[in-house]
Amino acid sequence: MERSSEMKKLLTLTTLAAAGIGAAKAPESWSRIGPQEQVQITGDKVTLDVPDAASFGILSSSVELSRADSVLLTATVVNAATRALTFAAQDATSGQTVGYWQNPTPISAETNVAVVLPLAEKSASVRIFAGTHGQPSSAMIRDVRATPVRKGPANLGSIYAAAVDGQKDQCQTFKAAGRIAAVTIRTRHAHPGQDSNGLRVRIFEWNESVAATRNTTPIGEAFLPASRIPDGLEGNERDVTIATNAPTKAGKTYLLSFSSPDSSAASAIFLWAGPDQYADGNRFENDQASEDWDLYFETYHE
Repeated sequence: MERSSEMKKLLTLTTLAAAGIGAAKAPESWSRIGPQEQVQITGDKVTLDVPDAASFGILSSSVELSRADSVLLTATVVNAATRALTFAAQDATSGQTVGYWQNPTPISAETNVAVVLPLAEKSASVRIFAGTHGQPSSAMIRDVRATPVRKGPANLGSIYAAAVDGQKDQCQTFKAAGRIAAVTIRTRHAHPGQDSNGLRVRIFEWNESVAATRNTTPIGEAFLPASRIPDGLEGNERDVTIATNAPTKAGKTYLLSFSSPDSSAASAIFLWAGPDQYADGNRFENDQASEDWDLYFETYHE
C-alpha cells in the first residue's frame, strides 16, 4: 500500500495526546487520510464512516526503530468487520509499505488488539497507518501505541493441533532473548463457532519442574478473548498476537502457559504445534512432557 498523490493532498495534521507506558508510545502526531466526514478524529479516537471500498484512515509521524526488525502495535478497537481494519508500517523515507495486517476475525465489542508487523526490509524509522485499505469500514480505533521490537526465540512447526479446554492445558518452555513484549501463536477454535471462554496466557520463571513452576506467581499474564480466536473451521487457523510485557531476561528459561479461565469450559481451542525441533524448550500437556512436539510460537522482545 503506497500513498497516492490524491492521499497526500488529503493530509491534515492533527495531534493525539497520550502518555507512553514503558517502551510503548503513541506517535507524536497523526495525519488524516480521507475526507473529514469519513475519518473523524476526537482526541485519541478515530472513527471511520467509509461506506464504499477505499483506503482511508490516519498516518503517524515518524517512529524511530533503532535495531528493531518488527513493530508491536496495540489499540482498542470496536465495530470492525473482517478485513475492515488495517495496520501498516511504511518506511519513513521511501513511503514503501514494509509491514501489513488486516483483522482476520470481526471485532464487534470493544476489544484490546495487539499486532506485530515484521518488517519486510530494514528501516531506520516508519510511519504507522491505521484505518481501512480497500474495504468499507465503520471501525473505531483508539489509543494506538507502537513498540519497536526484535524477533526472539521461535518454533514455527505447524502440523498438529494441541487442545486447550477446561480439563486440558498446554505449556511450552523457552529461553528468552530479552524483555518479552509479545507472543504470537497459531490457533483456532476446535469446532465451528467462537463459543469458548477465551484463553488465559501466563509467563512463569522456570523453577525445576513444570508443576513447581505453575505453583509460583506468573511474571506476565494476559487474556485472549474468544472473539480474537478464529472460527473453528478446517484450515481457518491464523497467527494471533498477545501483548505480554513480562520482565524476562536474556538467557533465562521461562514457561508459557495456555489454559481456559474456566475449569468447566467444554469448548476447546486448538494451538498448533510441530515436530520437536526447538532445542531450548519442551511442550507440556497437563504437566506431562511431550517428547515429540513443540508448540508453534514466536516471541518479540524490546
